[in-house]
Amino acid sequence: MWVLMLYFVVIFLQACFGDGGTKVLLKNVDDKPLRSVFLHVTGNSYELGELDPGETRALKVYPTGESHIEIEHLDLDGEKKRLLVDCYIEPRSGGTVKIEVNNDSVVKTSHNRRF
Repeated sequence: MWVLMLYFVVIFLQACFGDGGTKVLLKNVDDKPLRSVFLHVTGNSYELGELDPGETRALKVYPTGESHIEIEHLDLDGEKKRLLVDCYIEPRSGGTVKIEVNNDSVVKTSHNRRF
């Protein structure tokens, strides 16, 4: 019984005092670099720069409202391209979104929510 109470206390403290960001792990599964990479969520954008082949970058994102994630980069022809990530996040939702991309598309997505 006390273990169950301790579990709920820990969950409560995380909800009250966690920073509320959602961790994003973005991996380039292409054999070419992703150039001028930005991540966009509602109300905020994050510059990642270049992502080399096989490289994974981690960051926390803080949407200001209901959001999905968009990945912007320069494609192989130098044109801006936006890739939509099939996920749903909101302020203080926490958890982790793992994304694998190549120059043309989002290859794989998994989303583990904190609650």
